[in-house]
Amino acid sequence: RGGPPPSACGAPAVRCGFRARSNRTGQARGTRPVPPGRRSPSPWPAMAETGDLLGLGDRVEITMCTILETFVYLVGPLKSSAGHRAEDWDLARPVLPTALTRVVQCGEALYVRIYRYRDEGSRSTDPDNLELFAECPVHLREGDRMEQFVSDAADSSRYFVLRCVDRNDSSRVANVGIGVRERATAFELRAVLNDYQRQRRREIEAANRPDSEEDADDGASAEPRPPARDLSLKEGERITINIKGAPASKRASRSRGGGGGLLAPPPAAGAVVGGLL
Repeated sequence: RGGPPPSACGAPAVRCGFRARSNRTGQARGTRPVPPGRRSPSPWPAMAETGDLLGLGDRVEITMCTILETFVYLVGPLKSSAGHRAEDWDLARPVLPTALTRVVQCGEALYVRIYRYRDEGSRSTDPDNLELFAECPVHLREGDRMEQFVSDAADSSRYFVLRCVDRNDSSRVANVGIGVRERATAFELRAVLNDYQRQRRREIEAANRPDSEEDADDGASAEPRPPARDLSLKEGERITINIKGAPASKRASRSRGGGGGLLAPPPAAGAVVGGLL
């Protein structure tokens, strides 16, 4: 309801990168004006829902996962090599007590977007009721790992850490923590991330396969090939097959009759066969 039209595969599809629309007052729709002297709850107040951070062009987006209830926390620097711990985030006071998290795929990239509800009581997914809070772009290339973009909290399976990047300034990076109530919801989000990781791994392997095959063919053509062996039977040669478990008398009769299951040669002219001339 109020969402984008479904794509051919049945998933909602929109264009990559939202285009801000202006209302009569000149204020861009999708953004809320910040009063003077008041700080916006977003880590990037000037973030506009335009632009293409990864330079992927105007491609179709496919919604992979939508979580209607998400708790959002600002995460400090990493304290230990074990990873971020959710207990250090002051879980009782989230930055956004209720937010919508949506995972969309656009070409080779995946985006984890956090939206703030304008009307927190309705939780409507209408675009006019959603305001972009932060975005985590994930584009796995050869040698990259998912943990560089989205990682699990070290002390809970229901909390994640997102490496969010400002669309207007890619040098501005912040760690944002999200949490969900149900473990099944966390499992669904983790399954979407794992599916994308496996897909990118197959695509990278497929892209590298032709080069490796050409190198193998070039190396094989440089070396002289050995001559083919002649395994055909020469004139007068025979093959004897010994079958295990067969009686010795049968093996002897077969060997006398030409061996290998072949028929006995015809009798000579004038020989007596069965008592008849």
